[in-house]
Amino acid sequence: GINALAYDVTRDAFWGVDGTGLGVFLISRDGQADRYFTIVPATDLPGLCDTPLGCSTTVTGLAYDGSDDSLWYAPAGSERVYHFDTIGHALGFFDTNDVSSTFFPDCTSSGVGGIAAGRDSLYLAAATCARAFRFTKSDTGSAARLTSLSSPGSGAADVECDDTSFGPDALWVRDAAAGRIRAIEIQNGSCGGGGGVSMKNPHGRWFTGGGTSPEHGL
Repeated sequence: GINALAYDVTRDAFWGVDGTGLGVFLISRDGQADRYFTIVPATDLPGLCDTPLGCSTTVTGLAYDGSDDSLWYAPAGSERVYHFDTIGHALGFFDTNDVSSTFFPDCTSSGVGGIAAGRDSLYLAAATCARAFRFTKSDTGSAARLTSLSSPGSGAADVECDDTSFGPDALWVRDAAAGRIRAIEIQNGSCGGGGGVSMKNPHGRWFTGGGTSPEHGL
C-alpha cells in the first residue's frame, strides 16, 4: 500500500513510501513501482523521531527536493525531520522541538503532519494544531523557523507546494480530521512544485521499465 506521495518534476514521477513506512519507491504515471531503497531505523533514523513512542509506520511527511535531488521524510507526529538522497543515504536531520525551531507557542506539540520543499526552505505543517511553518533546510540537528501561518483544521496529514495554479504560491494542506484539502497562500517565489529545480539525472540510476533497483540498507 502507498503511505505517502511526493511529485518529482525531474523524473515526472512520484516518490512513495509503503505501508511499513520504510520502503521507498519511485512510481511512474502508468503505475510501475520500483523500490529504490529501504530505511533501516537503527542506522538511518537516529533518535527514532525524537518522540517517546518512536517513529510511526504512518508517514505523512514526504517531499522531493530538486535543489539537491533528495527527499525530506517525517513519520506522522515526528519531531525530527530526516533527509535522504534518492539512493537511500542518510544526509542528516533537524528537530522541530529545538529552541530555534519549535512549534511552540503556536502549538502545544511540535509533531510534524506534512512537509513541502520550497526553493530554499521547507514548509512544515503541524500534526495537532492549525498552523504551518517555514523553516530553513538543515542537516545539522537544528534549523531556523522563519515564519508561521494559519492552516485551518485540527492538524495536517500531508502538504504539497504549488507555484502554478494561482497568482501567488500556495500550500495545499490535507486536513487530517475533516478530510478537506485547502490551498493556503504562502510567500510568493518561495515554493517549488515537484521539487522546484529540474536536475538532469544526477545519479544515472533511475528507470521506467522493469529491472532491479539500487537497493540501500537491506
